[in-house]
Amino acid sequence: MSPTLPHLLAVNGFFVALTAHARTRTDDTRLVRWWNEARCRQACGNLVRPDGHGVWQHGGRVVPWWLEMDLGTEVLARVAGKLTGYAHLGPRLAYPVLFWLPTAAREANLHAYLARTGVPGGLTVATATDEHMAGGTAGTGGPAGAVWRVAGHPGRVALADIPAPSPLSTVDGEAWDG
Repeated sequence: MSPTLPHLLAVNGFFVALTAHARTRTDDTRLVRWWNEARCRQACGNLVRPDGHGVWQHGGRVVPWWLEMDLGTEVLARVAGKLTGYAHLGPRLAYPVLFWLPTAAREANLHAYLARTGVPGGLTVATATDEHMAGGTAGTGGPAGAVWRVAGHPGRVALADIPAPSPLSTVDGEAWDG
């Protein structure tokens, strides 16, 4: 009867969908890292409270990111306000911030809000929705597919194509454990 259960299930479902997609592939596609909210707090301190952190590998690209799972319960100003904390994480943790939203309308409204207020310098923000994945625009791959809309850019890209910091041979100073 936890009031946070729907949020926890949505976050875990996101990571499970990526893991399931990777298991259907014969190439180097895989979820390299999956951190829960508690592990993210250890890495970020009090600056931000990501719902998760992951590292996706596909076709020679490695993309680390922070996940914000939005269930539509907060006003957009508060959702977008989280970006200020991410901007203060510093270059070592300057991963793209991914917002998974419940509807395409909320996603459009968030992009309009970000266009008016701006995205803090140095941050990449991308959004996707359950509707885009369910509507078949992603093809196969769930959240790994071409469902992501990068703030300030037209069209949608796959998770592996979201702009990320480079070089990506290490994350958090650790070599990839291939």
